[in-house]
Amino acid sequence: MVTAKKIGKIYEEIEKKICNMIPEKWDKVYLYVSIIDGINKIETGEMFFYYYPKSVIKKNPINVYEVPGKFNLEDEMYLKLADSLYHEIQRLRENMIKMGEEPWSNLTISIESFQFKVEFDYEDLRKSEFSDVERNLIWQFKYLRNDLSAYRRKERKILERYLEREQINKRKTKTYVEPFYVRPETNIVDFNTEYREKLKILAAEEDKKAKLREAKKLKKQELLENKKNKDQNKIKASKIKKTEKVKLKENDKNKRIEHSEKKNKKDNLKVKNKKSNEDLENKEEKPKIRNQLLGQ
Repeated sequence: MVTAKKIGKIYEEIEKKICNMIPEKWDKVYLYVSIIDGINKIETGEMFFYYYPKSVIKKNPINVYEVPGKFNLEDEMYLKLADSLYHEIQRLRENMIKMGEEPWSNLTISIESFQFKVEFDYEDLRKSEFSDVERNLIWQFKYLRNDLSAYRRKERKILERYLEREQINKRKTKTYVEPFYVRPETNIVDFNTEYREKLKILAAEEDKKAKLREAKKLKKQELLENKKNKDQNKIKASKIKKTEKVKLKENDKNKRIEHSEKKNKKDNLKVKNKKSNEDLENKEEKPKIRNQLLGQ
């Protein structure tokens, strides 16, 4: 059973995973995730994630996918952390649905001023008039750079169209807020050795978790396949039984028809024999009557 306490634990895990992906001190974080339900319950989506480094002077946000190149880290290990974070957010959505909540299509997480905030959006992204690239641009405008003059002409047109739509159509949203107490253990100035070791450990842990998830998924698929085969065998057996029943019924009908035909044939033969005997008797009777008449 899914409880609010379990949802709270998932939020805590998301916070920790976000912190583990940032190898330096930071002021604020903005993260976007979309999850779209496709055919056969196959989910698709994307994640982008920016943070502002802690600094006296104002700095531009850093895309976490640039972190491996910026800090000379192994891409594969780092991307395992990103996959794990995305999976945890998927788990949040799944458990919220189990609690009876309406499925959201995308969310934005922001962490700043000791506050963890989640904004849920319920727009049907499959019917959105904006492409993935355009939605990324709109999201950056809302959370990272909200000065229209900072964008190129083509981008401004997209943003202006978005702002017009927002004034007309108010989408359904929901917000969750809680205090942010988790401070990243890896926020150190000299992270070159400590963070690398931490990253290796985290990547190994996430690799192990991913393998367990895959094993569970395969087991579930195997159980579903076995159930499917079992059901198909039941249907097949039922069809065979039904066919045999029809055949028995048909054979019984044919036997009754055959028996009836034999009986009719026998009865017809009796009638024919009786008639033949009567004809024979009539033939014998006629000369006698004629003789009697002549004798008179």
